Amino acid sequence: RIPDERWESQKSNIRHLYLVENKPLEGENGVIDTMGMNHDFSASKAQYETRLKKWGFRKYATKDEWCTIDHILDMREDKGKPSEVHLHGELLTDEKIRKERRR
Repeated sequence: RIPDERWESQKSNIRHLYLVENKPLEGENGVIDTMGMNHDFSASKAQYETRLKKWGFRKYATKDEWCTIDHILDMREDKGKPSEVHLHGELLTDEKIRKERRR
Protein backbone atom coordinates (compact mmCIF):
# COMPACT_ATOMS: atom_id res chain seq x y z
CA ARG A 1 0.00 0.00 0.00
CA ILE A 2 1.28 3.44 -0.94
CA PRO A 3 0.63 6.18 1.63
CA ASP A 4 -1.67 9.04 0.61
CA GLU A 5 1.16 11.52 1.19
CA ARG A 6 3.29 9.76 -1.43
CA TRP A 7 0.43 9.82 -3.95
CA GLU A 8 -0.21 13.51 -3.27
CA SER A 9 3.47 14.34 -3.76
CA GLN A 10 3.30 12.78 -7.24
CA LYS A 11 -0.18 14.05 -8.16
CA SER A 12 1.03 16.88 -10.41
CA ASN A 13 3.47 14.59 -12.24
CA ILE A 14 0.79 11.96 -12.82
CA ARG A 15 -1.73 14.59 -13.96
CA HIS A 16 0.75 16.10 -16.39
CA LEU A 17 1.66 12.75 -17.92
CA TYR A 18 -1.89 11.42 -18.11
CA LEU A 19 -3.89 14.51 -19.08
CA VAL A 20 -1.49 17.07 -20.55
CA GLU A 21 0.87 14.73 -22.40
CA ASN A 22 -2.05 12.34 -23.03
CA LYS A 23 0.05 9.26 -22.24
CA PRO A 24 -1.68 5.93 -21.81
CA LEU A 25 -1.70 4.41 -18.36
CA GLU A 26 0.11 1.25 -19.46
CA GLY A 27 2.66 0.32 -22.09
CA GLU A 28 6.02 1.59 -23.16
CA ASN A 29 6.40 5.24 -22.13
CA GLY A 30 3.01 5.12 -20.41
CA VAL A 31 2.32 6.80 -17.08
CA ILE A 32 3.16 3.72 -15.00
CA ASP A 33 6.41 3.15 -16.87
CA THR A 34 7.47 6.81 -16.80
CA MET A 35 6.67 7.27 -13.11
CA GLY A 36 8.70 4.18 -12.25
CA MET A 37 11.73 5.21 -14.30
CA ASN A 38 11.79 8.97 -13.71
CA HIS A 39 10.20 9.41 -10.29
CA ASP A 40 10.96 6.14 -8.47
CA PHE A 41 7.24 5.61 -8.01
CA SER A 42 5.90 2.09 -8.45
CA ALA A 43 2.20 1.27 -8.29
CA SER A 44 -0.06 -1.25 -9.99
CA LYS A 45 -2.52 -0.41 -12.76
CA ALA A 46 -5.41 -0.97 -10.33
CA GLN A 47 -3.86 1.44 -7.83
CA TYR A 48 -3.49 4.09 -10.54
CA GLU A 49 -7.06 3.59 -11.74
CA THR A 50 -8.40 3.94 -8.21
CA ARG A 51 -6.36 7.08 -7.57
CA LEU A 52 -7.22 8.68 -10.92
CA LYS A 53 -10.91 8.11 -10.20
CA LYS A 54 -10.52 9.60 -6.70
CA TRP A 55 -8.82 12.69 -8.14
CA GLY A 56 -11.36 12.99 -10.95
CA PHE A 57 -8.69 12.71 -13.65
CA ARG A 58 -10.52 11.57 -16.77
CA LYS A 59 -9.54 11.97 -20.38
CA TYR A 60 -13.02 11.76 -21.84
CA ALA A 61 -16.39 13.25 -21.07
CA THR A 62 -19.53 11.17 -20.80
CA LYS A 63 -22.44 11.42 -23.23
CA ASP A 64 -24.47 13.24 -20.56
CA GLU A 65 -21.69 15.78 -20.03
CA TRP A 66 -21.54 16.50 -23.77
CA CYS A 67 -25.32 16.88 -23.94
CA THR A 68 -25.14 19.45 -21.14
CA ILE A 69 -22.23 21.28 -22.80
CA ASP A 70 -24.09 21.32 -26.13
CA HIS A 71 -27.23 22.72 -24.50
CA ILE A 72 -25.32 25.48 -22.71
CA LEU A 73 -23.37 26.42 -25.83
CA ASP A 74 -26.61 26.60 -27.85
CA MET A 75 -28.14 28.98 -25.29
CA ARG A 76 -25.01 31.16 -25.24
CA GLU A 77 -24.83 31.24 -29.05
CA ASP A 78 -28.47 32.35 -29.20
CA LYS A 79 -27.52 35.31 -26.97
CA GLY A 80 -24.42 36.07 -29.08
CA LYS A 81 -22.01 35.28 -26.26
CA PRO A 82 -18.60 33.73 -26.94
CA SER A 83 -17.75 30.63 -24.95
CA GLU A 84 -14.76 28.63 -23.79
CA VAL A 85 -15.22 25.06 -22.61
CA HIS A 86 -13.09 23.78 -19.76
CA LEU A 87 -13.48 20.09 -19.05
CA HIS A 88 -11.73 18.38 -16.14
CA GLY A 89 -9.54 21.46 -15.72
CA GLU A 90 -8.42 21.64 -19.36
CA LEU A 91 -9.42 24.17 -22.01
CA LEU A 92 -10.86 22.34 -25.02
CA THR A 93 -9.98 23.42 -28.54
CA ASP A 94 -12.71 24.68 -30.87
CA GLU A 95 -12.06 21.68 -33.13
CA LYS A 96 -12.58 19.22 -30.25
CA ILE A 97 -15.82 20.96 -29.29
CA ARG A 98 -17.12 20.93 -32.90
CA LYS A 99 -16.25 17.24 -33.27
CA GLU A 100 -17.98 16.22 -30.06
CA ARG A 101 -21.07 18.33 -30.72
CA ARG A 102 -21.53 16.69 -34.13
CA ARG A 103 -21.82 13.30 -32.46
